[in-house]
Amino acid sequence: MHGIYFTNYYDYVKPRVDAFVNAYSSREKEDLVSFIKQYKIDYLILDKGFTSSKNMWFYQPYAKILKQRTKDIGGSELALSQISEEFIIEADWQYDLLDCNKWIFSIDSLSNSVSPSLH
Repeated sequence: MHGIYFTNYYDYVKPRVDAFVNAYSSREKEDLVSFIKQYKIDYLILDKGFTSSKNMWFYQPYAKILKQRTKDIGGSELALSQISEEFIIEADWQYDLLDCNKWIFSIDSLSNSVSPSLH
């Protein structure tokens, strides 16, 4: 059975997609961290085209929302683009994976030190 047929599908999925779009297109590390923690994400798929040129296939209305949210910022300003390579797993020519547990652990560890950074 396809997911769209279960009761309250829209109510279940829409907040998650909204949070994903917010986190994926944010300059703020905290938005990304909050999204990952709230939905207990182990690995986040990173579209290399989005982080390099803000180009990514996504269904409407979210493609338009992503474009609007990122129109005045460079791809390198996105929080996703500022994550250290040590937390990224190369998947293929188009996608990478963010090891969220490893990245969040490093952030939580840094928050106990003098100078937290995006690492």
